[in-house]
Amino acid sequence: ASFTEISLCLFGTPSPQLCSRAERSVTRSDIAQEEKTVHAEQAREMLQQALDRYGLHEWQCIIREMLVADCAVGGRTIALRAHATFSALHMEALIAHEIEVHALTSENGAHQPWLLLRRGTAGYLTTQEGLAAWSQNRVLPENHPKRLGPARSLLAVEYARTHGFADTRQYCEKTLGYTSEKALSKAIDVKRGLMHTSKPGAFTKGAVYF
Repeated sequence: ASFTEISLCLFGTPSPQLCSRAERSVTRSDIAQEEKTVHAEQAREMLQQALDRYGLHEWQCIIREMLVADCAVGGRTIALRAHATFSALHMEALIAHEIEVHALTSENGAHQPWLLLRRGTAGYLTTQEGLAAWSQNRVLPENHPKRLGPARSLLAVEYARTHGFADTRQYCEKTLGYTSEKALSKAIDVKRGLMHTSKPGAFTKGAVYF
């Protein structure tokens, strides 16, 4: 099986109806502009304080130079890209998403008799990311650009399945409304794992968020 086929088996194939819903979501014209005033070191301190507040003392928040995403979680570590900047509302959303859902779910699972619950049972990812998206949306206004993230990710995955890297990057910028920098990182995200990124195919995990 090809890389894309294996990825689709793991994460599912979005239905045409779901793709249509995502397209309607990204065409909203009332999306607000956000002012990014929180730099990586300040963001690290805010996330570490939130971890400590929840008693997650074995967790740490660090800054990494080489990171595609602004924020990534692995093990008991939350990593921030060194030159990333965030708005105050985005920070609230990160805490709601990464800590109040993912970190607490992981720690709760680790304290159960069946340690499998720390890693997740079959199909757990869609539920986890659905909960995380719901949680972050509780702290974001209706017109916040972060709310477009899941729909944009699904559409980027669908486009990359039938297009190469360069076309995908341009689609992310021209059609989905990403900045030039974000369009590049999203194209890297949906094309990672492929031996020949100039050919159609995608890493499809991004589709589960919507």
